[in-house]
Amino acid sequence: MLTVAALGLSLLTACGGRDSASSNTLRIGYIAGSAASLPDMIAKERGIFEDAGLNVQFVNTDSGPGLVNLLLSESVDVTWAPTSNVLAATEKVQIVAGTVRSYGFELVRRKGFADSSTSLSYPDNLQALAEGRVGISATASYAQVMAEGMFNEAGVAPGNLDFLSVGVGPTSRGALKSGQVDLLMANPVTAAELQVAGDGDPVISTLDIPALKNLPEAAYVTKRGISEAQEEKVAKYLEAAEEAITWAQSESNIEDFDALLTQVYGLSPDDAEATAERYNPGEGNLIGEYGLSFDQGGFDELVAILLKGKLLTEKVSYDEATALIEPR
Repeated sequence: MLTVAALGLSLLTACGGRDSASSNTLRIGYIAGSAASLPDMIAKERGIFEDAGLNVQFVNTDSGPGLVNLLLSESVDVTWAPTSNVLAATEKVQIVAGTVRSYGFELVRRKGFADSSTSLSYPDNLQALAEGRVGISATASYAQVMAEGMFNEAGVAPGNLDFLSVGVGPTSRGALKSGQVDLLMANPVTAAELQVAGDGDPVISTLDIPALKNLPEAAYVTKRGISEAQEEKVAKYLEAAEEAITWAQSESNIEDFDALLTQVYGLSPDDAEATAERYNPGEGNLIGEYGLSFDQGGFDELVAILLKGKLLTEKVSYDEATALIEPR
């Protein structure tokens, strides 16, 4: 994989209680290799942040809960984060815009585990895999929520599943390859890499399951009570993200977009080809699922899933969770 330095990112470690270093500096949360960070990567590589007069600093963490913790510790000014983790901290954080709507987690099976399940279709294949150890990025992460949803829709009670936190990217791939876990909830890049390497077979995507395919998977978030000056910077940031999304959704930019994907994720040619099947702008898949709008219908569906899985203890309303900021 490319190093952070190779990508030209200004990367910080988390340390709480600091204000942005200057009036145009904006600290944002980042997970290396995460599909949800894609608009930020495009805006960085295309010079969109620079054109907006923003000095963006990326603060790294390794999970959705970690992104919310960066906000709570005031280590970042704004971040994308899985909506499920945001809702658990609604008293302290607020959704300011949408970001990802159902880019699709894929459940990947380790070669050698329950090989006979490949002859089965959904939901029988998931029932045959239910005894496997399921790798997720972190406990109570959105990956866990979606894994529980997948199996629950197939008739497997979430309480019967064995979850193990394995991080993301290379560590998660290593966990599946070594047999530490039998199944892995993977983003499209990781799923493609495992498939090309012959270490895993994608079983099913959340996009294949009607009850899971229209959920607001992630959102842009700030702490509550930010100043007018901070809100102005966040508005500029969202405008830059919107420009990046629009650029990536144009068919005329498909070659440049594919090259950027290869650079950002450090993919081999074979990995890039497999990933391109999942990341094809204009075809309504991953990048087509990005947008700053935040749908209340999908929000209510997600809240219901979280309550059922006991990852929320009480219902959170759309109005309670959101304080939308217009890009400008």
